[in-house]
Amino acid sequence: MNTTKKNIVHKLSLDTKMKQNEASFFLDSFIEILKDSLLIDSYTCKITKFGTFTKKTTPQRTGRNPKTKELYIITKRKKIVFSASNFIKGVLN
Repeated sequence: MNTTKKNIVHKLSLDTKMKQNEASFFLDSFIEILKDSLLIDSYTCKITKFGTFTKKTTPQRTGRNPKTKELYIITKRKKIVFSASNFIKGVLN
């Protein structure tokens, strides 16, 4: 089962006794803060006992359409990579 934003909002509202719209606003604000910190100047955003979000740039590469076997160029992109902390890894294992 995938954890969706809706599931996170529901669990957050149950655990904190917030209304669902307040929990949704809180989660949206957190995501915006995370995006802003990674977009401005920092390449990492570390949250203690949770993990680290790192900005990574993938190089330009050649892709292939599997159906038609046609080659095309995939431009370089920025993506966010998450690395879980040892605490989270311990909880999961």
